[in-house]
Amino acid sequence: MAVHILAFTIVIIKNVSSLESENFGYPNHSAKIIKIHVKNKLAAFLQMRTFVIKHNAMKKTIFILSLLSSTYFYSQDFSGINKILDKIESKNKKIKDASDYDLKGKKFVMVEEFDDHSERHILEMNADGTLTLIELIDDKATGKSFSNIFTGDFVRKKNAVSVRANFLEGQKIAMPLIYNLYIMNADNIWYLKDINNSKRWIENNNLIKKKK
Repeated sequence: MAVHILAFTIVIIKNVSSLESENFGYPNHSAKIIKIHVKNKLAAFLQMRTFVIKHNAMKKTIFILSLLSSTYFYSQDFSGINKILDKIESKNKKIKDASDYDLKGKKFVMVEEFDDHSERHILEMNADGTLTLIELIDDKATGKSFSNIFTGDFVRKKNAVSVRANFLEGQKIAMPLIYNLYIMNADNIWYLKDINNSKRWIENNNLIKKKK
């Protein structure tokens, strides 16, 4: 925002210098009018920037709420299914072929609990190969929540899925979030397992079924 204001101010200053150099025969009078004009322009610019920021924040809130409305997750339910999967995986190491499982349009949820905060992650696979990743961070001390919206794409090869989230709030980031996941199924529960840290992203439909 500061960069935009600075650029705008430079343009105005150049215009002021140009007008003053013409000297309409009333240099002092003209300078006062120009200063008022510049002040009004800057005020209008700042007002517009404030409106845009508030509008974008509102759009973000609406987007998150629309996605959350179709996503069900509670820490206890996620934890319960996670424990079930631990037991199943420990007994049966066989990996089910996921060739017929369609990722597109699916939502996967991961919940993590820490001493001072909790994290809820929603990964949505879109039909065109793009993805949306939402992070919701809840501060346990203050009760406040913070959110990040990432976008990117994914590539699938059989059961393996490579996820790359390289945009944050529409801005490209220098260090993308990279996940190497594997499609798993245990007791008819579909989930994605992170190859690097074994964390699970459980398909949202499984959480809905458990609640019912």
